[in-house]
Amino acid sequence: RRVPGGSIRLRMADADTLAAAAGVFPDATRDDDALTLSIPGAGDVAAVRDVLGRLDRAAVDAEHLDVTGPDLDDVFLALTGPSAREVVSR
Repeated sequence: RRVPGGSIRLRMADADTLAAAAGVFPDATRDDDALTLSIPGAGDVAAVRDVLGRLDRAAVDAEHLDVTGPDLDDVFLALTGPSAREVVSR
């Protein structure tokens, strides 16, 4: 079964570019020290295309892009969260 979670992380060249990218993705987590923006999502091809398209339309260039899958916290929550308890109690 597929575990939800993961993100697309963008690293920008400078603070101004980071600020511009943060305006494009208001739900993203911003790290000003690392000049990165972490966009929650599946990280599949469609999501990467969407991120790149939105950056292109906003004329924002990312220096680097990483796609990460779910981490151990995401897996734990998927297995022990409320929906998992409902399945066990049935």
